[in-house]
Amino acid sequence: MVEPNKNDSEDASFNQAGFQQERLNTLFARIDLFSTAPLLKTPSGIYNYQIIFRDLVSCYSTISAKLNDKEKEKIKEKRIKITNYLISNPIHTQRHDWRGKLGNYNCPGNWIGLNELLLDYRDFLEVLMEKYGFGNPSKETEGGWD
Repeated sequence: MVEPNKNDSEDASFNQAGFQQERLNTLFARIDLFSTAPLLKTPSGIYNYQIIFRDLVSCYSTISAKLNDKEKEKIKEKRIKITNYLISNPIHTQRHDWRGKLGNYNCPGNWIGLNELLLDYRDFLEVLMEKYGFGNPSKETEGGWD
């Protein structure tokens, strides 16, 4: 039987950390991109705010192994709050325009509430990322990102 090389596990852990950081960088870049027009519908029929929420949840999934139970419960509460808000406060509604044509319309008041919840979720994620050394790709330091 061949003994595992001690350096193999160190390389694997280094590669995993690099992969996680790259994943977080990519997710936050997408979040920032889709945040420029959150109420826009993509060609696939998904609204940008839905992609933002999914990407925030993916950021959580990336760092969740490091979190303690209290932090996991807090982020779960925030996720459930957003999901319940979306169910009871639709961001879009269908109604007839002055010509009688049915169309989709934004509900600005509902969007404001959702935006605040998404920002709160992101802020909490960023605090956790900094706490556990994941670096925040949306807040560059003076040296920039390599």
